Parts: sequence; structure tokens; C-alpha cells
Amino acid sequence: VPTATLPPTATPVVAQASATPVPLTPTSDPATATVAAALTQAAVVHPPWDFVFLAVLAAVATAVVARRAGLRRSRKFAFPLLLAGLGFGWLYVEAAGKRATQDLERLISAMAPTYALELELMGHANLDLRTPLDDPRYLAMIEAEKRWLAANRNVSDIYTFRKLADGAIVLMVDSETDYDRDGAFSGARESRTAIGEAYPHPVPELERAFEDEISFARSAVTDRWGTWMSSFTPMHDAAGEVEAVLGVDYDAFLWIKAIARSRLDALAVLAAVLAVVLTGLVSVARLRRATSEAELRNLE
Repeated sequence: VPTATLPPTATPVVAQASATPVPLTPTSDPATATVAAALTQAAVVHPPWDFVFLAVLAAVATAVVARRAGLRRSRKFAFPLLLAGLGFGWLYVEAAGKRATQDLERLISAMAPTYALELELMGHANLDLRTPLDDPRYLAMIEAEKRWLAANRNVSDIYTFRKLADGAIVLMVDSETDYDRDGAFSGARESRTAIGEAYPHPVPELERAFEDEISFARSAVTDRWGTWMSSFTPMHDAAGEVEAVLGVDYDAFLWIKAIARSRLDALAVLAAVLAVVLTGLVSVARLRRATSEAELRNLE
């Protein structure tokens, strides 16, 4: 781990597309960021409100249909079948959400080791807090990150961290990022981050990466750039020691949306199955009633 420390006069700054440092202006207040992180983290845990809504709707529909269709004899079978269907449905919906989560993790993390290796080969370990903004190696890494972001639209940002001797974590190589995909780098949020900007947000998975472990933050992290799901990959120097960590971000709200879509598809399948079962019970009840009425007429 590098032994360099921040100069006494160093302050967090960002750089414009021209690499001229400009003062950092946070895009949101801490309270808003905390609320955003809490809501996003809660949503990523998959609160079962979507399933609860379907379960309540199914129970109400079963009760109404049972009453209107006269399912007196079949009613005792209808609700146990409904409970059994909802039990299996819960497992099915949760499995769909977990599969979507795993697919997204693989999508975000797949290229991270390749990006990390490329930056290692480009000499990332030779950068320090005194590296000038016009250093050819540094600029080559900045351009590489821009190319990777342009080629992989699923990724929101690519950057590197370094841990200093005092334990502080700072950003090293973090290029301009076109978050809104409008083809231009505008504002402090999309500007290049200067070498040495402190990153004060505690992320356990980032700490594990500094211990030479590839990790993925399954809880959303909110910083001045937004709210993200992040992958962290250790980077090594010539001696094989961890000298930095490469981070890859994915928009947390797109993450939630993708998982919610997978769960919704599973819920649609479950609703269709429950509807078929309920329709079958109604059909059996009506057939049984018609048979009974026919027998009564024959007796008369």
C-alpha cells in the first residue's frame, strides 16, 4: 500500500473536461443522500409488497367467486389450494428475483478484472498524489476509462481508489463520465475527479477489496455522484501487493427496476396459474350442481 499522504493544503477538487481543476460542489445534501440510500437499500432487499398485493387480491377474488358461484362444497378446498399455490408462488417469485440479482452482478463484474489488469499494465502503481494532470500515463488511463464507458452502456462509472498510510481512501483515476448519455460532459458531477479527492463513505466491500478480495456491494452506496451498486476489484503492483482498487458502478434505481421486472413476470405467471385453478373449481362446482339438478328432475 502506498505510503504517500495528502499534502496539508490538499482539498477535494474535480477537473473539467480540459483537466483544469474546479472547486467541488456537492449535488445533494447529506440528509437527502441518507434517505436515498435507505430507500434504495430497502428496495434491493425485495420487500414482499408486490407478492403481498397479489396474495390479498387472490384471496379476495377466491372469496367473491366462491360466494357468487355457490362453491359451498368446494370452498373448503379452494382456500387450502390457494394457500398452497401462494406458498409455491412465493418460492418461485423469490427465485426469479435472485436470478435477476445474480445476472446483474455477473453483468457488472464480468469486465472489472480485465479493466483492472489493463490499468496495472499501463502503470497505475506508478501514480501518486503528486502526479501532474498532464502526465502521459495518467491521461492514457483517463482515455481508457472513457473508451470502456462508451463501449459498455450498462456501466455507469469506472474509477480507482488508493488507501493511504493513514487509512484514508482517495480516488486516483476517475475520468469524465457522461451520466445522462447526452454526448457531453457537463457540470461538476460529470467532470473528471482530480487525483487525491477523499472518499469518506465507509463501504465494507471496498475494504475487503484492499485485502485482495474481489467483492460486490449488495447494499446501495450513495455519494455525490448518485446511488450505486458497485463491484470492487483489487489491483496489484510489480511485487504482487494490492496498490489500488478498481470500482465499477451500476445505477441502483436501474438495478431495482430490472429485478422488479423479473419479479413482476414471475407474479404474472403465478396469477395465471391461480386463475386457472379458481376457474377449474368454479367449473367443477357448476358441473356438480348441474348433475344434482338433473338427478332431482329425474326423480320427479
